Amino acid sequence: MEHISMTEAAKQFRVSKSTLSRAVKSGKMSVAVRHKDGTFGLDPSEVARFTGTLRNDKRTGAQRPVLTQETPSNAPAELVAALNARIDDLKEALTAKDAQIADIAKDRDAWRDHAKAALPAPQKTRGGLFGWLSGGKVANG
Repeated sequence: MEHISMTEAAKQFRVSKSTLSRAVKSGKMSVAVRHKDGTFGLDPSEVARFTGTLRNDKRTGAQRPVLTQETPSNAPAELVAALNARIDDLKEALTAKDAQIADIAKDRDAWRDHAKAALPAPQKTRGGLFGWLSGGKVANG
């Protein structure tokens, strides 16, 4: 299996070299090879595990890659399947949210109508000094 340098791993997985170095020092990520010059050779799958770029698929339980904007156009079938599964999940979530929004809007409208019906009709009041002196009430007649 091919190993990648800390710099290559940082670029490929979009994390800083210091994050990878701290992970190695704390034991959260293992080193595949330690070179004589002090540099590390990292296993790409180990870096992927640490950075969380492999996630469990809800349906199958298998690990699938997390896609970035730099996904190549000649992506493998596994990647395309992961994309399609993610798109389906997002469509289902969007449909559920749309239904929830419609239900909430319906409840809001019903409560608004109920509140309007419960309010008394507005009273005519007299303004100005005379209205203030008479308590704002309009005389009958």
